[in-house]
Amino acid sequence: MDFHLIYSKEAISDLEAILDEISVDDPGAASRFGISLYEHISLLKLFPRMGTTVPDRTQVRKLIHTPVVVYDVVNISRQSVEIIHLRHGARSDPQWL
Repeated sequence: MDFHLIYSKEAISDLEAILDEISVDDPGAASRFGISLYEHISLLKLFPRMGTTVPDRTQVRKLIHTPVVVYDVVNISRQSVEIIHLRHGARSDPQWL
């Protein structure tokens, strides 16, 4: 059975900011990247433990879709994966890490 994806408000805001920045130079590229990122994240429905754990925060996992790092939390009992944060890989780790 597939897992459900849940996007936090922060993750949606992060995604909008990333795509807005790309669209300044090339709206078509922003659209293509957004679709590609969505398809990559959607793989978590079938493979919820895809990616690696974050040191010192073992419940948090990260999945890389260059240049974006997707942070998520898997809930086996609810069969869900919550996307909690998206961040450009060149930026430092979020403060909550």
